[in-house]
Amino acid sequence: MKIAVHQCTSPAGDVAIALSEVRSALAMASAGQADICVLPELLFPGYNQPEAIRALAQVQGGSWEVSVSHMAADANCGIVFGWAEREGDVIYNAASVFDENGVKIAHYRKHHLFGPQEKEIFESANQDCVFTFRDTLCGVLICYDIEFTEPARKLAGQGVQHIFVPTANPDQYADVSDVTLRSRALENAVTVTYANLCGVEGDLTYSGLSVVAGPDGKHLLRCGTTRSFSLIDTDEAS
Repeated sequence: MKIAVHQCTSPAGDVAIALSEVRSALAMASAGQADICVLPELLFPGYNQPEAIRALAQVQGGSWEVSVSHMAADANCGIVFGWAEREGDVIYNAASVFDENGVKIAHYRKHHLFGPQEKEIFESANQDCVFTFRDTLCGVLICYDIEFTEPARKLAGQGVQHIFVPTANPDQYADVSDVTLRSRALENAVTVTYANLCGVEGDLTYSGLSVVAGPDGKHLLRCGTTRSFSLIDTDEAS
């Protein structure tokens, strides 16, 4: 599977910027003949944006998903991206997966919420996300979920071979990329793709360091700390 990883700054509550990030990432992914493009957690409308999240969170099938669906189809490339989902009075930290035809093939709501701000805004969910893409059984976790052993272990127990992880990891936890991700990949014999934010958003500085770790625990791809777009063919790299 050829994977594109788009490491970018947060749109900081500006949905037009978020849409531009998706459009740009998918254009580069398409040019590189990627199968799927992975973007960070809460790209819509930004991670460190409690007021914007409460005001702008959308239901499934809303304008954000519709726009991303069209862009994925136009680029002939799948996509994994994070966004704030509203269901009634409840808000979830969610991620959706669209295939190269713009068809939604998976949806996940974050289980392990990190810190008081996430717990104040979001409802925790507890469901597995397993789907087939390019003849590969895949799963989705979001950020802090991958730091616990059980979520990845459960997915691997269902035969998942590749776990996609949109994330918004601050720089004080940069060792997650170099230690935790490699451990999760190795102990479960899976490939893990971890797409992080970079730069500064309010009082948070993100570490960047997006990675793809192979089932042997080695980095197949490791980004730096600044904005980047990277491609990796995991079949050739493994």
